[in-house]
Amino acid sequence: MKKSKRLQPITRLAEIKEQEAARLMGECKKRFNEQTEQLKSLKEYRENYVVRYQSASMAAHQLTDYRLFLDKLNRAISEQEEAVVKNLNAVHDHEKLWQHAHQHTNGIQKLSKKAVRDETFQKEKQEQAELDERAGRGKKERSF
Repeated sequence: MKKSKRLQPITRLAEIKEQEAARLMGECKKRFNEQTEQLKSLKEYRENYVVRYQSASMAAHQLTDYRLFLDKLNRAISEQEEAVVKNLNAVHDHEKLWQHAHQHTNGIQKLSKKAVRDETFQKEKQEQAELDERAGRGKKERSF
């Protein structure tokens, strides 16, 4: 079996792995974007909440409730910031995995193309040798 034929399943497997890495990277980027958007929304909500109640006069229990809610909101924002950082790190990790898979696929594809070129060259060389041999036989037969 020719080398190019033997490389076909390996090339296909590398392409499948690269596509899977790209899919996972895309999902990870989507989660990161969603988490970032959620963080932005929480920060905007906190800002609006603070502005709304800053100018209002409040009773003691309302002030306590306001501070408790603001603390919960700040904790939620901190947790969301951690989630964003975690997702950003995951995006970087998946980008590296995809790049590695992409380079691997490119390497195998180049090797496969080289095998096809080498096989074509050998076939043409063999055909030329056969033509030369036939031409040589024809000259010998004519000289007799």
